[in-house]
Amino acid sequence: MNCFVCCIYNQDPTLVAISNTTTISELLTVATNISSDTFSSAIGDSIVSKLSNLVSDQNLTSSDVDDSIKVLTFLVSIQEEILKTKKNFIPTDNYIAGHINASGKLLDTNNQTAWLSLNSNNGAPAFVESMERFGRLISSSMPNDDNKLIKFATDNIVLTFTTVTKSMVQPISFDGEFSAGNGIDNTKDSSSYISSSVLSYLLKETGADKLAVSNVVLKGVQEFLPPSLMTSEDLSHRSIGDLRKMANDLPHTDVVSLSILEVGKLDSLNYNLPNPIDIRYTNVEFQNNSEFRCAYYQFKSNTWSSNGVTTEILGEGNILCSSTHLTSFSVLTSVQGAVITDSLRYITYVGCGISLVCMVLALICLIYFRSDLYPQKNFVNINFLIALTLAVTFFLAGIDQSSNRATCKAMTIIMHYLFLAAFCWMLCEGILLYLMIVVIFDSGKTYYRQFLALGWGLPAVVVAISVGIKHDDYGSYDYCFLTHHYGLIYAFIAPMIAIILANFVIFVIVLKIVIESKGKSDMRERKQVIKASLRAIAVLLPILGLTWIIGVFAVDSLSVYLAHTFTIFNSLQGLFVFIFHCVLNNGVRKGFQKLKESRKRRKEAETFTMSNYSWQWYKR
Repeated sequence: MNCFVCCIYNQDPTLVAISNTTTISELLTVATNISSDTFSSAIGDSIVSKLSNLVSDQNLTSSDVDDSIKVLTFLVSIQEEILKTKKNFIPTDNYIAGHINASGKLLDTNNQTAWLSLNSNNGAPAFVESMERFGRLISSSMPNDDNKLIKFATDNIVLTFTTVTKSMVQPISFDGEFSAGNGIDNTKDSSSYISSSVLSYLLKETGADKLAVSNVVLKGVQEFLPPSLMTSEDLSHRSIGDLRKMANDLPHTDVVSLSILEVGKLDSLNYNLPNPIDIRYTNVEFQNNSEFRCAYYQFKSNTWSSNGVTTEILGEGNILCSSTHLTSFSVLTSVQGAVITDSLRYITYVGCGISLVCMVLALICLIYFRSDLYPQKNFVNINFLIALTLAVTFFLAGIDQSSNRATCKAMTIIMHYLFLAAFCWMLCEGILLYLMIVVIFDSGKTYYRQFLALGWGLPAVVVAISVGIKHDDYGSYDYCFLTHHYGLIYAFIAPMIAIILANFVIFVIVLKIVIESKGKSDMRERKQVIKASLRAIAVLLPILGLTWIIGVFAVDSLSVYLAHTFTIFNSLQGLFVFIFHCVLNNGVRKGFQKLKESRKRRKEAETFTMSNYSWQWYKR
């Protein structure tokens, strides 16, 4: 009995603490109290075994995933410290397999929600960096005098490493073949190749007798990595799930981490290689209008880069990435880029350019011939044109400024305000039409202040509220305009639909009054009413923005035809406004007629004066 108690007291207290932990956070607390002096193979095996059981037996939260990554990273840091101090410690096969097994279980698909909820600065980037360091650590510390490929594989992770000596330099090929799991066959989605010339070059440059080479393939982690073109502000304040909704340039393939280093050291060699290393991706899912590019992840800045990397499409499902340096690679793809095509961009710029010219001409006409136009109606039309002209101008100038986040955000806010203002002045147009027909006997009253408050004030209130609540959501990483994510687009669509519906009701009321007022007319007069009503419809449709109804259906749609239809109609709205406000405007046409007659009379007067002067000269 006493002997049994004695044996209990002689057990390593760290091992006892590990066995008694019931949560991942408790295991993290135990792990952080371990130092390089107290660490042992038994402790390492026990931690990874316990972690593997914990991540398998429960539905993980984002905190669980984060704590698990910290446990694995802490273990790597301890062993790196041991290697640096030249202590005699060699990781056991059980520890390596346990570490990979626990890491692989974290990548199971049932943990997807937890991964996507993590902060973008941590989560998957920290996990990938930790696994890359783990690969370097194992390859550099494990004895391998036979230069053989040593491989550990799970359903989601493959670690392969070897050594290269001066006396035996041969090209190295790594396959990314995962182990069979869950009743499925082995899968191989990538392979890596390092030529003998690259290895000879590195041996010569370093002066080392032996190099360690590691290849880590991570399956599924690409679903949790940030997209390209993210700012540090976004990365620190948003979850990875939110960021992946905001951009199209997403990691699309397994992440392959390649490292070459001197045996006994930890830092990967950072040389510009004379010949590129090749990483071939197979079974890549191709989609229509998708663009692929190979890239590597920069852990210090948490960004993707394609510098020194080339991309070659070898055929359906096959992509070759060639790089002159070593790091963690993946293939980025724009999988939602079907709507943004060159034809759409061309139509948008040409159409908006035509609109700008037409709107400027319309403004000149309305201002120049203001004495021949109804004052309040002309006042509303001029303000509407100013809002729409400025909106289209900022649209053309800012839509492609997505590379500068501050500029993009400012442009988007301004466009939100100006387009809303244009719609509010359309509402003023409808209200004025109602007042002109229904309140016809009160024609002496003016509504300039009310229209100014509605046309310029109401949009300012809506935009101020939107900026106050969701200022970080203005602009996307592909274009500078309101995005459909997080509901911000509805701060524009909802007022737009409300204004269209209000103007439609006004139009029906006015049309009913006009028809009823002509009810006792003869057939000829009724035809005149019908003709006037049809013209009114043609005028009101573009002015009241009914073409944006198509835009409502185009939002979030990948239909190229619907997007083209919306872009054409919306881009040419300025042309429609010019036609119906100037070309078909009786006041403007009357003003042009007066101007024409005035010039004619002036010319006749000049001709008469010259003739009279010639006659007087002749008499002399």
